[in-house]
Amino acid sequence: MPRSPHRTISWITLALLAALSLGLIWRFHHRLFQPKPLTLPAAPMAPEGSEPEPNLMLWAWETPEDLTQLNPSKAGVAFLSREILLSSNDPGKIQIRPRLEPLRTAPGTWLMATVRIETSPSFKAAEASPQLIAEIATAIVAAARSPSVRALQVDFDATASQRTFYTALLKQVRAGLPPSFPLSITALVSWCTQPSWLNQLPAHTVDEAVPMFFRMGGPTISRATAPKLDTVTLPLCAASMGIANDETWPAIAPRQRVYIFRSGPWTAADIAKLNTKGYQGLR
Repeated sequence: MPRSPHRTISWITLALLAALSLGLIWRFHHRLFQPKPLTLPAAPMAPEGSEPEPNLMLWAWETPEDLTQLNPSKAGVAFLSREILLSSNDPGKIQIRPRLEPLRTAPGTWLMATVRIETSPSFKAAEASPQLIAEIATAIVAAARSPSVRALQVDFDATASQRTFYTALLKQVRAGLPPSFPLSITALVSWCTQPSWLNQLPAHTVDEAVPMFFRMGGPTISRATAPKLDTVTLPLCAASMGIANDETWPAIAPRQRVYIFRSGPWTAADIAKLNTKGYQGLR
């Protein structure tokens, strides 16, 4: 028997209304229960009562850097102090590569020594002995011994199989520093979503984890491929961010600490813009 066209239209209308209702319910549920992105004020690093550290830090990597014109009240410098190379081809030993390029800064500049850890494909983190971990920690802490260095940062893209090793290493580094000495680490953005392996760290092991919102040697990040800020739900990651001067940036909260990477040396033009407009001068 043929269907009534009016009945067919009614069924279509009901189906459309049901689909619309489900869509509205899903959107409401998604907004209500999805993890909320976090932004927090930058973690204090200066001892109480002393001059506060800037919330803008320039990474000075292994290039000749003349930052003498940088206004210390506008920005600090996180400079590559040394690299530590780990390989299981020579178990029980580490190779330390010190900074080879000159770094010049103005008196009073807030300096953070950054230590980069690199591992060869043969390195087996699970087989690292307590003695080796202690030796690596000692080499990292040594970067903070200069009287001009006010904070320490560890830069290590630990794989899933290396995170137990990295946790033990960071505990040793903290134990080797004065209790109030600031300790920062860089972080992949994927580390900054709950649940995170960073929760394995005892409280106050590190003062901040800086999520890297740029390519780090891979393809240039565009607006379409940039990691989204709403992926950051871990408080340890929510007070700072790492960006590159030549890539798309996520939204930056006014009181976050911003680290800026440049693939080559910072130029006089860059410094002039930073002195007048801060990181906004680089847009």
